[in-house]
Amino acid sequence: MNVAIFVPRSSSIIYHWVNFAKILNEQGYNIFFITQSDVPISPNNLNFDFTVIEFNNDPSSLNLLKQLSEAANLIKILKDNNIEVIHAFYLKNVFLTLLASFFTKTKNFLHVCGLGNLFNDLKLKNLLYSNLIKIFFALTSRLKDRIFIVETAYLKNKLEKEFFMQKENIYQICGTGIDTEKFLPETTPLSPMKFITVTRLLKDKGVIEYMDAVESIQKEFPNTEFTLVGMWWETNPLSISKKEFERLQDLNINYFENINNVYEILPKNHFFILPSYHEGLSVSSMEAASCGLGLLLSDISGCRELVHSDKNGYLFKKQSSTALIDAIRKAIKNFNKVNAFGAYSRNLIKEKHSIKVLSTQVCELYKQKIG
Repeated sequence: MNVAIFVPRSSSIIYHWVNFAKILNEQGYNIFFITQSDVPISPNNLNFDFTVIEFNNDPSSLNLLKQLSEAANLIKILKDNNIEVIHAFYLKNVFLTLLASFFTKTKNFLHVCGLGNLFNDLKLKNLLYSNLIKIFFALTSRLKDRIFIVETAYLKNKLEKEFFMQKENIYQICGTGIDTEKFLPETTPLSPMKFITVTRLLKDKGVIEYMDAVESIQKEFPNTEFTLVGMWWETNPLSISKKEFERLQDLNINYFENINNVYEILPKNHFFILPSYHEGLSVSSMEAASCGLGLLLSDISGCRELVHSDKNGYLFKKQSSTALIDAIRKAIKNFNKVNAFGAYSRNLIKEKHSIKVLSTQVCELYKQKIG
């Protein structure tokens, strides 16, 4: 059976969805990736068989005519490659898949990782578009071939109550599984205090607040080290500006645009930072937790499920440089808790979010819905 995994960029496959794809491949499904290539991927470097189909789109565009054109392109891809199942990740791709679904016979798995900035912005265009999505989701959720997947109880409840979606067609699976045998803790003590962030360089990922915090903390604690891994996409209107990107490069931060061995970099740090404004169940945060890091995450819905305060880290107010600075300062002053925080983080991932736990849930859902 041909299964297409539809994601915005190839880098997100490497960072987030490769384990999920491997599980399906091991179950006998033929895997196709429909994506825009920002980094090269191949069966050789990911160690399993798949086909890549290039799909160029603008993930931030609200132009309906443009999206209809993209949906038409998706329909052609699905038909030309005899795709029987499409599993779409992220809101824009879910919307395009739903549009295409009326013209194909594919089974649809619609993975709503989060609602993004669209539902937080009060601009008229965004309000109109977000309400269109609500209506569209409410109607399509009543069709048996459209299976919606969410990662948090908060989001499931929101879709049922605010989007008026059919609850029988919404399934909660807590992520796509972290490989706890790959994302392992460091066995040797580390010093000085080291923090790492893995995120795209978008404003709503809190990158500007992160830079403010680094600048302030290094004045107070000059030996503290910061690492940031994330791609800057200049054409994306949500990205930080060129001036802000230049500021980032001028700061005392170990910056990497893209790395393939994040599992080797993560455990060389003490804490993982994610100052996002909105988030589903953050894969990068779970990978860091599996590596035995403490977590400093925004106090938002998806992150609350990963941080148990003063047991494996701290939550802080979103969109606040001051709150992030206070959280980092608190982590530094509680250096003696680092090992305990890391152990708690890893146990949490192994018990609730490991690939072993979640692969069973994913495969059972596929068997139930596909046969």
